[in-house]
Amino acid sequence: MVEKGATFGVNWGIMATHQLPPKKVVRMLEDNGFDKLKLFEADGRILTALIGTKIEVMLAVPNFMLQEMSQEPVAADTWVDANVTSYCYSGGVNIKYVAVGNEPFLKTYNGTYLQTTLPALKNIQEALNNA
Repeated sequence: MVEKGATFGVNWGIMATHQLPPKKVVRMLEDNGFDKLKLFEADGRILTALIGTKIEVMLAVPNFMLQEMSQEPVAADTWVDANVTSYCYSGGVNIKYVAVGNEPFLKTYNGTYLQTTLPALKNIQEALNNA
């Protein structure tokens, strides 16, 4: 049983062979009461479809970008500008959180992201602070 005031969220990845149009997916989310969304990768088409909705969004910096983000603060600035700042305005996208990496410490990655996750996180945080 769901308590009154409970909220529901969903994860949305873009690695699919047959993607539904983002506007259609956003409409389905709203129609079914989902008010939280995690995007595993920032996608302009999806972010554009979310403009004007009340859905709270968590954007993720994908693992393949951690190396660059950890070494190049400008890359973090560019990512934040393109994917957060460009959509965060009155009536824009309700971006609440930015996740850096997706389970980067899993054993299956064999330590690939151990040295890059924290520096990438720091650079993204700095870029968000400066945005």
